[in-house]
Amino acid sequence: MRIVLKPAGAAALIMAFVSLAALIVWRSSQNKRADALAEAPAHTATGTPMPPYPSTIQAPTSENELQNRRFEEGYGPVRWYDNKATLTGTIANHWYDDSSWAKVTVDYAWERREQHTGAVSQKITIHKMESTPTAPAAVQFVQPVRLTPGKKYTAGFWLRADRTTKIEVLLRQAPTPYTPYCSTLATIGTTWQHVLTSGTAGLDPNTYLMLRITTPGTVWIDDAALVLQSGHTP
Repeated sequence: MRIVLKPAGAAALIMAFVSLAALIVWRSSQNKRADALAEAPAHTATGTPMPPYPSTIQAPTSENELQNRRFEEGYGPVRWYDNKATLTGTIANHWYDDSSWAKVTVDYAWERREQHTGAVSQKITIHKMESTPTAPAAVQFVQPVRLTPGKKYTAGFWLRADRTTKIEVLLRQAPTPYTPYCSTLATIGTTWQHVLTSGTAGLDPNTYLMLRITTPGTVWIDDAALVLQSGHTP
């Protein structure tokens, strides 16, 4: 039996072969693109670069004020300013990672299942840290604030961890030499704990409210506070 193709049938067959070849080429290019993204550092795929430090991109709206302190006012891609860390995920608006100078692997996320109050909390999962005696690694979660020099403040967070974890809460000078105005090192467990630090602001009003973590694990953060002391705590 011999099949005879009419001109129209031959043209249709040729078009089918061309379409199939184009589909194969397109699928190959998509696979190569996916492989390239998978091999690239995570922050180049999901993060957003920023100027040298968080304090240079967010000026506090007024003295003694903390923004998005309950972590309910939206989230965006984590931002980075150095290429040593691998950072992924989403971070609460007005809060920043200050760890991209360190060899750490960190994922940020908003969390609906674990919160102290409200609907969500900030989740930080530290997968890996590479410390040396001369270059200790740490994950630093911060918000730039402006304090009144010489005034006393109380600041802190509600915190929970997936295991026993030491966490430091600080009010610290944002630019070099990074002078801490006050700090509290607390041992956090698997239930919500209120960690506060109190002290006097230094001469430089440009300050970070900072959470500093030096071991891998998962931490949930909620209900931050910054209060000019007047006989009560937040």
